[in-house]
Amino acid sequence: MEAVKILTRPSYFRSLKKFSVTEISEINASIARLREAMGKPHVHSGLSVRKLRRAIFEIRAGLETRILFARESGDIVLVFAGNHNQAGAWLKENV
Repeated sequence: MEAVKILTRPSYFRSLKKFSVTEISEINASIARLREAMGKPHVHSGLSVRKLRRAIFEIRAGLETRILFARESGDIVLVFAGNHNQAGAWLKENV
């Protein structure tokens, strides 16, 4: 079975600028768990993966931080990271 690739959009890197090194570490840990969980629905539920709109999904990194991603050809494409309000604003502008 081929490993799931993690791809990024420029909007994702721009959104990371507001986070501390510790917060980015938490974000990266959540993304690593997501990669391992893809294709295993029971593990998804423990990670709080939620479908938001069309092909945009959310995973949490801690209580405040949400990571938005899309699925493209079986890969994960990171598009944004921020709090609840910032994620909602990003969705309104981009989806």
